[in-house]
Amino acid sequence: MQTETVLSWIDDAELAAISSASFWNDAEKEKEKPYHVTNDNAEKLWTFLRDETTYFDQYMTVVRVAEELGAPVKGRGVDVAAGVCWTTALLARIPQVDQIYALEISRHRLTQIAPNVCSALGAPAGKVVRVLGSFYDIRLPDGSVDFCMMSQAFHHADDPQKLLAELRRVLKPGAPALIMGEDPLYPMTVVMKRIKNVAKMVLPRRLYIGPPVYKFFPSFSELFPIDLESGDHYYRIRDYHAMFSGAGFTLHAKRNGDYTVFVAIRNK
Repeated sequence: MQTETVLSWIDDAELAAISSASFWNDAEKEKEKPYHVTNDNAEKLWTFLRDETTYFDQYMTVVRVAEELGAPVKGRGVDVAAGVCWTTALLARIPQVDQIYALEISRHRLTQIAPNVCSALGAPAGKVVRVLGSFYDIRLPDGSVDFCMMSQAFHHADDPQKLLAELRRVLKPGAPALIMGEDPLYPMTVVMKRIKNVAKMVLPRRLYIGPPVYKFFPSFSELFPIDLESGDHYYRIRDYHAMFSGAGFTLHAKRNGDYTVFVAIRNK
């Protein structure tokens, strides 16, 4: 079992200042989600991860890609925006992992749900440290981390460059950041979105869902606006490469059917 206490790297005022914090700290809304795991329903999480989504497959793929790149998961790591800690628990099961910090802004996920998940998934005793905090402020020394995980996390950053700078600071040279649960937009997806937007402008309202952007040549951000409630941002595949390269990482993308995972190696 993981450590009993939850560390805090953030105070209440700092937490409240995070734009999406209220969404992720709504314990009642959490009960509607497949990630709401109690002692009695842990199997539904496995069903969701393995059968209803590609998330477990993505996890296995991104860990394998890191290994193939010569940057295996080992030593001390940080699961950034760890959620209910299912990736944390699986990473802790890797024999070469000594310790992993589960960093998350959702207090009830860390205190109420994560213990059930870690127990159900067999996280070894003493390896997991749960931390309430912001991924812009990872309170670990420079160059002290052997790997980072970001599962359904990176696209929630309002300031991705600040996040990447913080990851680069704590990672050792040559260490990997594993990124999964993203939905990078490839050129054909953007083209189809533009075509559908034009169609919405000329078709009767009853034939489509959601309003169009009333421009024949809308910008990318107008076609794919930020979800202000959850903090979701949308990026083209080229945007990921540009952001990580500019922040001092070499980004490797692996497209596998319907999903893409990334391994970003911190440049030396």
